[in-house]
Amino acid sequence: MSDYQVLARKYRPKNFSELLGQTHVSQALSHAIDTGRLHHAYLFTGTRGVGKTTIARILAKCLNCEMGITSTPCGVCDTCVSVDNGRFIDLIEIDAASRTKVEDTRDLLENVPYAPTQGRYKVYLIDEVHMLSTHSFNALLKTLEEPPEHVKFILATTDPQKLPITIISRCLQFVLRPMSQELLHEHLSKILQNENISYSDNAVWQLAQSAKGSVRDALSLTDQAIAFGGGSLNDETVVSMLGLVDGLDVLDLIRDIYLDNRSSVANHISRLRTQMVDAVAVLDRLVDSLHELAMIQFLPVPLDKNDAQKQAFTQLSAQIPADVLQLYYEIAIKSRDSVRLATTPMQALEMGILRLLAFRPLVTNEVLNIESAPIVGSDIKDVESPDANQSYNDHSSTGVAHGDDTNGENLLQTDDLKINEINAAVHDNDLSLDELHQEESIELNSHDPDSDKLTYDDKQSDAKTVEAEPSAEFASNDTIGYEESSDKSDDNSIDDQIDIQEEVVLSSSPINPIETNAEINQQEELVSETLLADNQTNLATNLKQALKAKLIAPQIELSGEWTAQKWDYWLALARQDHLFDNDELALLHSSRMVGEIDGKSTLHVDSHNSQVDVSFNSAKAKIAERLPSIQLQDDLPLLDVTEKADIPYQLQKKRDAQVMIDAQNQIIQSPVVQTLWQQGFIDDHGEDTRILSGTKLTLDD
Repeated sequence: MSDYQVLARKYRPKNFSELLGQTHVSQALSHAIDTGRLHHAYLFTGTRGVGKTTIARILAKCLNCEMGITSTPCGVCDTCVSVDNGRFIDLIEIDAASRTKVEDTRDLLENVPYAPTQGRYKVYLIDEVHMLSTHSFNALLKTLEEPPEHVKFILATTDPQKLPITIISRCLQFVLRPMSQELLHEHLSKILQNENISYSDNAVWQLAQSAKGSVRDALSLTDQAIAFGGGSLNDETVVSMLGLVDGLDVLDLIRDIYLDNRSSVANHISRLRTQMVDAVAVLDRLVDSLHELAMIQFLPVPLDKNDAQKQAFTQLSAQIPADVLQLYYEIAIKSRDSVRLATTPMQALEMGILRLLAFRPLVTNEVLNIESAPIVGSDIKDVESPDANQSYNDHSSTGVAHGDDTNGENLLQTDDLKINEINAAVHDNDLSLDELHQEESIELNSHDPDSDKLTYDDKQSDAKTVEAEPSAEFASNDTIGYEESSDKSDDNSIDDQIDIQEEVVLSSSPINPIETNAEINQQEELVSETLLADNQTNLATNLKQALKAKLIAPQIELSGEWTAQKWDYWLALARQDHLFDNDELALLHSSRMVGEIDGKSTLHVDSHNSQVDVSFNSAKAKIAERLPSIQLQDDLPLLDVTEKADIPYQLQKKRDAQVMIDAQNQIIQSPVVQTLWQQGFIDDHGEDTRILSGTKLTLDD
């Protein structure tokens, strides 16, 4: 049988001085041990392989060493040797991931009161403590807060966010930091020298980078690389084993993409396919490289790299503009996220590289070679409506009398297209304006410049004052877009002002029909957009306020007996005044008050546990402060089935659901959505099925 011991176990630190990169933890614990200021419970958090379990074992040796309580255990006594070998009876290591049930926790706590068998202290090490169930945490609370003098609790987890705040508050927390690449490189180099293993410096850097801050992962990868390389480490061995590409190769790929060197990019992809690399790891490396390039462009941050990598990163960051790097980073992130949707990870990687090429910015003085097809008359007719075609024929028979050259014809064609588009947009806007006018009326002031622009319908209808009429096209389109508004605009002062303006125009110079049409339509478009924006803003504000009011519990008189609505309204007022903290609000929102508002009352709760009791005791005094006449009972009966439907939490959920339905209906009935639906941009399978989904509305060119 081989007596070989893996590097991760062989080089596990035996005392605080050997601990790697966690000086803030080792120094604090050493001083606490030397001064006798030991806490009864410690919480170690951090990523995998940074020393949580190792620190716990060192602490157990410091407390139980036969030489006495010391921050520098001897390491040779029976206690120290037993702890190192994992057979010290008073060091109880528990894997919370496999013992999540409350029965397991209770069995553990039954042995807590008993004195240690061999050492001075019984040390309970609970690894991955965040995996315990809620009931297990509740069972642990009291013992964790006031354990016996001979017991120390050490909790370790990689996910502290899942721990209840009541557990964290009872422990002295230490956050263990991930190791830097430089520190891991130095540590691995020393170990390889001690093991008489030949290695290349770049290979060790690759291992340190792949470990992502974990000492245990770095040592495990080193063990694997030594076995893969037959007792030695070199660049090719590490790259082949990890299925990665060198960090400098990733930089070369980014540079070739930026320079649009497609042959070199193709060679990169071919090499990735040949080497059968891990596409996800390459994407990660690509994202990390883009992030580091963007960082060093603006901030003088030190790079956790070797000298060759630092120089390459600095040169490339100076070559690629900052906005391009930001674009590349976003594309790389999206490509990384698309791995789960692609057929293979390599496909996602290659499509990400293609997107980087496709969305590249133009280099200096570069011109795209795009052949555009000429626009012919048949193409124009395809885009125009039948009315627009008829208007074009009428206009060409009347307006080209002054010149028959080709330039004049093109000018008229282009202008006709613009007029048709503008009039169509004005017509669509009028649909929305009619609905807005129903909500609030618009008064026209003869001295308001915006009001003057609204009277061009009268200008067109008054043939006596205008000697030179515009083209037939404009007259027909104008009638379609503004026939309703012209009937409503009969203010004499506005008509007089229009007559004055027309006389000024007629006296200055001959009217060009094309220019007149363009100017008038431009003014009409500006007026429509201004009025539509103002009215939509006011309407949106009113609708928002109405929906916001529906989210609040309805006002009700607080007298007599408690009802579900009265308790909901009173709790809403208390929440606005910030009367309760989060734990208390969570309890009260899931409860129901029964009895007299100014007399004897009882709080019915959803469940019983220690946290409920704590929250109720703290909330009881605040309720009595706000309601001096109330006599709140100490007992907490459970809610029945009918009461659970009327607790404030459920009532608020009903209000939220109703507001969502109302908001959705308002969006569906809005002029914009209705217009898009009528024009076929939104699929509809019936009036009752016209609801909003999570999909996006996309318009093809």
